[in-house]
Amino acid sequence: ASSGRPEKGPVSDMQSVDMPSVDMLLTAETAPAYANGVGALDGASHAVEVDGGNLNYAFRVSCADGNSIFLKQTPGFVKVLGPDAKISDERLVLERRAYAEWEEAVGSDATAAACLPAVLHFDATRKVLILEYLGTSVLLHERLVEGHVDSGVGRALGHFLGAAHASTHAPLLPPERASSLAAGFSNCELRGLQLEHLFSKCYREDARAAALREDAAFMAAVEALKARYGGEGGTGLALCHGDMHAGSVMVDPASGAVKVIDPEFAIYGPPGLDVGCLLSSYLLAAVLAAGRQPEAGASDTCRRLRSAVREIWEAYAVRMKEGGVDAPTVSAAGADAAGFAGCELARTALGYAGARGLPIADADAKAAAEAAALRVAERCIRRRGEGVGVVLAEMDALLLPQCPGDAGKQAGRKAGASGGRGRGRRA
Repeated sequence: ASSGRPEKGPVSDMQSVDMPSVDMLLTAETAPAYANGVGALDGASHAVEVDGGNLNYAFRVSCADGNSIFLKQTPGFVKVLGPDAKISDERLVLERRAYAEWEEAVGSDATAAACLPAVLHFDATRKVLILEYLGTSVLLHERLVEGHVDSGVGRALGHFLGAAHASTHAPLLPPERASSLAAGFSNCELRGLQLEHLFSKCYREDARAAALREDAAFMAAVEALKARYGGEGGTGLALCHGDMHAGSVMVDPASGAVKVIDPEFAIYGPPGLDVGCLLSSYLLAAVLAAGRQPEAGASDTCRRLRSAVREIWEAYAVRMKEGGVDAPTVSAAGADAAGFAGCELARTALGYAGARGLPIADADAKAAAEAAALRVAERCIRRRGEGVGVVLAEMDALLLPQCPGDAGKQAGRKAGASGGRGRGRRA
C-alpha cells in the first residue's frame, strides 16, 4: 500500500505553466492538472481542500494509487476574511526561503533535518508551494488538546529549534551574513500583524483584559516583549519561524515523525520567541487537562505535558550550546521564552488566535478555563525573568487548584534552577 508520501526529489522552481492566468486561484478541480503540469505528481487525478488555515488555500492532490502531495497557494488576501482583506502574496516566497535557509543551516544534523518536510516544487509566479504529503500525520495542536503527549516530540522540536537558531545566531555569523538575514527576513507586513494581534489588540479590545490594560507594570512588560519581537535591542538574533505554536507542527503518532510547517511569519528575531510560542501550546493543553480534574488521567496528562516542556527546553539549551551559543545568551532566551509564552497564551485565551482556542462546548466551563489561562499567562509575563522555570511552576500549580498562588510560588522555587534564569532582566 502507498504511504501517501512521494519520494524526495529535486525542487523545481517554475515561473509559469500552461494553466489559467496567474491571478486565478487553484481549486480542487484545477489543482490535479497543475500538479501534473509541473511534474510534482504524475497521474494526479483528484484533489480535496484542506481546511484549518487562516491565510492560505491548501489541497491534498492524489492519484489513483493513493500517492499524494500537499499543495499550498497564497492569495493576495486573508482567506478567512475574503478578497477585501488585502495582504501581500509574497509571504509564500519568504516561506520557501525559510525552508531553504534551514535546509542549509541544519543539513549536517540529521535529527534536526528530519523535522523539515520535503519541498517538491515552488512557483514564484503563481505563489504555489508543493510539499510531501504527510500521510497519517496530524497537527500537534490537535494531539495536545485531546490530551495526547507523544513521546519524543518535545525533544525533537527543542533540538530542531536549537540547531536552527544556533546556525543563524547573529554573533556567530560574519556581519554581512547576519545583515543579509535581517534584511531578507524583516517580513514587515506579517510582523506588523503579529505586533498588533499578539501584543496590543487583545488587551485593548477585550473586556476581560480591562484590569491588565490598566496595570502599568504589566503593560510595560508586554511592551518590552513587543519591542523584542519588533527587533529592538537587536543582539543575539536568529532566524525564527515566527509563529511556532502547535498548529505549525505535524506529528505522526505511529512513526513518531515530526515536521515543522508554515514558516510564512519567519523573522530574524529573538530566538526565545519560537520556544515560547511552542511552550504556550503545552500550557494551553495543561489548562484544559486541569479543568478536567478529577477525571481519570487528567492529572497524569498535566504531568506528561510538564515533562514535555522540560524536554523541549533541555534539548534546546543543549543544542544551542553545542552550536556555540554561550550560557548567558541561552538563559536570556529562556526569559524571553517565558514572556512570549505568556503573550501567546493570553491572546489565545482572549479569543484572538483564530481557530486555536479552548475547544470546550459548555460556555461556563470555557469561560472558567479562559480565565485560568489568562491568569497563567499574566504570571508568565510578569515573572519571565525566572526563565522557563516559571512555565514549569505554573504547570505544577495547575495540579494544585485548591491553592494556586502558593503552589505556583513553591513550584517556582523547585523549578527555577532547572528551567533557566535570565539574570538581571527587566521590563
